[in-house]
Amino acid sequence: MKVDDGKEGQDSIVKVQDLLIRGDREHAIEEAISIGDFATALLVASMCDPDTYKRVARKYAESKFRSDSPMYTPTMLFSGKIRRSQVG
Repeated sequence: MKVDDGKEGQDSIVKVQDLLIRGDREHAIEEAISIGDFATALLVASMCDPDTYKRVARKYAESKFRSDSPMYTPTMLFSGKIRRSQVG
């Protein structure tokens, strides 16, 4: 899913901002993910607990990279899904 460049994408970003103003980080993250805006989702998740950040990083990796992609492994390391000791 890509970030929508049209009105719907702008509306979603406004919704993310409104959710953040109200202190609802979890729903702001989910809204950003729903439009494919993983940069915003990861930024907000970095202000949450480590498990939230790892969950968003994992969703990003799974939605953007095939498991044989060179980018998949480092992204999954950030997500905590795999440990450094598991990487050859």
